[in-house]
Amino acid sequence: MVIKTPGLKAYIPILFVMIAAYAEQKAFADQSNPCCCPKLAPSANPDSTVRERKAFFKIMSGASFSQKADISVDLTFWDPALQGYNNDLGTAPIIGAGFGYQFLSFLSADVSVAYRWNYEYKKFQTTPPNPTTPQPLPSKTRHFDLDSTSVIFTARFHGKGIDGCFYTADSEGSYIAPVLGAGIGFTYHRVSNFFSKFAPTSITKPEPGAGSIGSSTSKTSFTYQLEAGAEYKYKGTWGVTVGYRWFDAGKFKTPNHIIGGTGLPGNPLAGSMVPPWTGKLRAHEVFAELAYYF
Repeated sequence: MVIKTPGLKAYIPILFVMIAAYAEQKAFADQSNPCCCPKLAPSANPDSTVRERKAFFKIMSGASFSQKADISVDLTFWDPALQGYNNDLGTAPIIGAGFGYQFLSFLSADVSVAYRWNYEYKKFQTTPPNPTTPQPLPSKTRHFDLDSTSVIFTARFHGKGIDGCFYTADSEGSYIAPVLGAGIGFTYHRVSNFFSKFAPTSITKPEPGAGSIGSSTSKTSFTYQLEAGAEYKYKGTWGVTVGYRWFDAGKFKTPNHIIGGTGLPGNPLAGSMVPPWTGKLRAHEVFAELAYYF
C-alpha cells in the first residue's frame, strides 16, 4: 500500500487559520494591558532585535541666555551709580563633547566639557552729585567680556525604562522618550576686556581715552545644572536629545589691577590695585546633542 502525503497546498488553509488566531490573541492582549503612552506603530520589544550598546560619545550645541549677574562692588573705591552695577551678560553660544554609559534602560551618566563664549557685560552709569569716592569719573559705560569652560558629570533618567512611557518608532529598536537630568562639576571663568569708557558708547574693546583698563583674570567655581527634554534613539546606535537646561556656574571676578588715566597732560597713565568685582553666571539654556553608541 502506498500512502500519499498531502502537498504543500493542503497546509496553506491551516497556516492562515493559525495566523488569524494569533492576531486575535495579540489584539485581546493589547486591549487588556493598555499603555499610558500610545505607541506610534506596533512592534516587538525594541531591545530584542538589536545588539545592546551601552557606551556612547556625544557632541552638543545650544544657546545660553544669561540672567542678572548680581554684580557686587566695593563702593568705597568704585563710584556709586544712579543705574547701579547689576546687569545680565547677554547671550552666548555653546559647544561641547562628552563620553557616557547607559547603565540601565532608565539610567545613564556622562562626563562632558562645554565652552560658552562671548558673554558681554555693558552698563551705562551716571554718578550722583557729591560722590565720596576718590577721583570719580563722569558719565561712562562699564564693560567686560566673560568666557566659561565647564566640566560636568551628569546623570540622566530615561522614560524608556518605564513601561508605556515611550513611543516605539519601528521594529528595529528606535524610540522617542522623555529624559530628565542633573549634573555637578566646575567652571573655569575668564574675564577680559575690562574697561570703562567715558559717555555712552558701543565700543567693546579698550582703546586710548578709556577711563580705566583692567588685565584679564580667571576663577574656578562649583557648577550645577538641571535638564529636561526628549530623546530619539535610532536602532540602538544613534541618539538625538533636545531640551532645556538651568545652568548655574557660580561666581566669577574681575581684575584687581587697572590702568587709569588718558595719557594726556594732567592725566597721566597710572596702574593701581583695586578691589575686584564679583558676579554670578546663571542662565536659561536650550541645547541639542547627537550621540553615537558603541
